[in-house]
Amino acid sequence: MTPDAPPRNTDMMNIKHVLANAIEYSASDVHINVGMPPVLRKNTELVDMEFPPVSNEDAREMLLSMVGPDMFKKFQEKCDLDFSTTIDDGHRFRVNAHIQRDTIAMSFRVIPNKVFDVDELHLPPIVHDLIDLPRGLVLVTGHTGSGKSTSLAALIGSINKKYGKRI
Repeated sequence: MTPDAPPRNTDMMNIKHVLANAIEYSASDVHINVGMPPVLRKNTELVDMEFPPVSNEDAREMLLSMVGPDMFKKFQEKCDLDFSTTIDDGHRFRVNAHIQRDTIAMSFRVIPNKVFDVDELHLPPIVHDLIDLPRGLVLVTGHTGSGKSTSLAALIGSINKKYGKRI
């Protein structure tokens, strides 16, 4: 298959099925590696999914079906690509595609559909004060999965609720 060839619909359905299973299992991540079945991360545990091992062609067609030929060509040039994708039920994922051991590998991070309220996150009181700053630079740092994006979404939601600003 050339990069310009259309993806097979069955492969897109397959990746959608894998991602839908991840949502059903309340996983935070899905990892696709050639030669292995897809792997879920729930909390800190990695769990093999009940799918056959992913072939080189499976991984290639999964990626091509999600990003299209133009972005796939960029991936081939840089060997790394970050993007987001949405499955039919509206669940969203951040995706990193990269080359691992000369094959395509992908990591999917579930993006929560719900924007939490700042109070629901039990953040320190000083964080609540950030929404009242008229200007400045706020850095939110932490390791993967520590809640940076969730915290920022909650803060932006609070600013919108309190001030009705365009952000």
